[in-house]
Amino acid sequence: MEAIKLSYRVLFSLEFTLEGYRDDINQYLKLVPDKASDEQISEYDLLYRKQKSASVFLAEVEPDGAAQGIPFVPPAEEAVFRFQVKFQDQNFFARTHLASYDFVNQVLVLSNEVNHIEGTQLLLSRPVESYDSSKEYKKGYLARLGSNFFKAIRESNVADAHPVTDTAYWKSIPDGSFVSQADLQTRTPSLDLDTVMVIDIRHSSTLPAAYQLLDASSKCKEVLFKIKFLTNS
Repeated sequence: MEAIKLSYRVLFSLEFTLEGYRDDINQYLKLVPDKASDEQISEYDLLYRKQKSASVFLAEVEPDGAAQGIPFVPPAEEAVFRFQVKFQDQNFFARTHLASYDFVNQVLVLSNEVNHIEGTQLLLSRPVESYDSSKEYKKGYLARLGSNFFKAIRESNVADAHPVTDTAYWKSIPDGSFVSQADLQTRTPSLDLDTVMVIDIRHSSTLPAAYQLLDASSKCKEVLFKIKFLTNS
């Protein structure tokens, strides 16, 4: 009898991190595909697995030969995998810089279309925006001044503006690789009320090369996308 060979490679991974936290974050988060994405996961024969603080989607691929690493059922061009992210533990959520964001009217929207790379990290969040004294800053909002980044530790607005140099209102942070208010969009009725974040992963040959799921030979690149939170301090 001829042996059956099965081989899988990562199509993409979503890794969550919290500044200074070393344990598994999966226990606090729930990743829910929408109906179309759930159907696509089945259609493309993807396996879903969890690793430490990460959700991993694997495709069955050709096990050897010139086609090694090519998915048996490749995703269609412009296919989108959409997930709603929910915090299952409110105590953990309160530890993040997102705790004061308005998630009644808004939701964070992250995507592999952003082309936001910090060092070797492929981020799904948009770059942190420059400080603007005409804008409102809630606690936990982020701002940039030149090459330096800051987190609001008190609220300010156009009527009571405080520059990022005011240490009573702002705290210096190491870099601009974190989710911020730049990712907020108006909440739509199709989203669950407890959803705080929507993640779109698009398969497209028109995306920046680093963010594509397959390489020029249609082989899995095993890309790892990061979503980073700051501590609420």
